[in-house]
Formats: sequence, C-alpha cells, structure tokens
Amino acid sequence: MSLKNAIKSLLVCGLLLSFSGVNAQFNLKEFENIQKLKKVPLLVVMETPNQKKVKRLEKKNPEELKAYLDGIDGKNNAVIASIKKDWKISKDIRFIDKTVLKRFKTPENKGKYAYFTAEVYDKVKWKQSKTGYLAYTNYSVHIIGDVTPVSTKRYSYELDSENVLANKDIQLALNEIQGQFKAKEMRVAKRTAKKTLKRETRLAKNTFSDDE
Repeated sequence: MSLKNAIKSLLVCGLLLSFSGVNAQFNLKEFENIQKLKKVPLLVVMETPNQKKVKRLEKKNPEELKAYLDGIDGKNNAVIASIKKDWKISKDIRFIDKTVLKRFKTPENKGKYAYFTAEVYDKVKWKQSKTGYLAYTNYSVHIIGDVTPVSTKRYSYELDSENVLANKDIQLALNEIQGQFKAKEMRVAKRTAKKTLKRETRLAKNTFSDDE
C-alpha cells in the first residue's frame, strides 16, 4: 500500500473513531433524531373540542360555547399558519387530530413519523395573577416510538377571555426549537472536527515515523 493510501485509510478510521468519542460526551441519540426529523413526515396535531363540554355548554351557556369553539379554531389556525411559514425542517407536513395520531402510534411506525403538539393547559394555580391563575402552552416535537420528546418548550401567559394563542407565540416556540436543533448540530460537528483533526495529526505522524 502506498503512503498516500495508507494515510487516507487512517484518516477514515480516525473519523469513525472520533464519532465514537462524541457519543461518549454527547447524547448522540438527540443528534440522530434531529437528522431523522428532516427525513420523516411531520404530523401536526390539531385540537378538537371536548364533546362533553360542548353538550353541557349547548344547554347552559351558548355564548361560552361559542367562545370555547372560537378559541380552538383560533389556536388551530395560528398553528397551521406558523408551521407553514416558520417550520423549515420537515418537507412533508400533515395536519391531523388526536384520533388520527393514535392510529399512527403503532410498533410498525416506530421512527417513521414525527409529530408536533401545542397543548394548552389552563387553571394552573401555581402563581398568583389578576385572574387567579395562569395558562401555559407546552410545545413538543416527538418521534413516534420514542418516549422522550426531541424537544419541548413551555410558555405561560395570563389567561382571560380575550386571550387566544397567537401566531407570534407559536413562531417564537418554533424558532427556539429549531435554533436549539441547529446549536446541537453545530456543537457535535465542531467537537467531531476537533477530535478528527487531532487524531489525523497523530496518525499521520505515526505513519511517517514508521516509513522512516
């Protein structure tokens, strides 16, 4: 084998070994999931009305029912608009509801789909506010089959009858999640390149010493 080919082979081995080194210091599973998100369809889960609540409000308070349904429509429209405009990772995006999501959550679909949720929780009495409680929205991105989400962000806000989840809130969450992904990719790439260069230099020196 020529000196040139020997060095090339050693450099390839060094690159592979350096990735093993990264695995020891980073959660490489997170990095792999970020890469997977770029390849699999993203299922964006829409909120659907609670039918028991709808029936109860139909009888007792039609105005509150209208506000409840309008709030869900407003939230879903904001999610759809923001995902279409601001989510740059997934090429295949599908908007579904929770019932359809359950049909996707099968062992056969493990790793084949990702899904995004924007869950709104209200009446969380953990902090005093003018209304007595805050609401919060939990934004999460998952890979089907994995228990731990790839990313999750929570934002709280003052709950009142006028407050509907706004596009700007979702845009902030989407940008932060994607920024987090980019930072992890850059961190892994930087550390890998540094380790690879160090190993390449050492292997090259050893090769020249043996030839001499």
